[in-house]
Amino acid sequence: MQPKLGTNEEHARCSYLLDTNNAHRRRDMNDVEKARNRLLIALFVDSHRPERRHLSREELQTEYFLTLDTPLFNSLAKELREAGLIKTYCRGNY
Repeated sequence: MQPKLGTNEEHARCSYLLDTNNAHRRRDMNDVEKARNRLLIALFVDSHRPERRHLSREELQTEYFLTLDTPLFNSLAKELREAGLIKTYCRGNY
């Protein structure tokens, strides 16, 4: 279920996305920040599809041209899950 516009949950989610995506303006952005931004963009784009999907790391890599190794993907997924931005489901080994 998508948060309703104007709610605290939607505001927190948008604030997190803006804060994270504004990191691209810094010159010293490291590889983890770049990977986080690419993953957030892919998840944001996919969230606007008419059907609900639960994507694995492999599917995200194929459809959105992401190159994330398993440990980095797992740590980013954990960070986003703890921030309340995504729900992760175990699909295969990732």
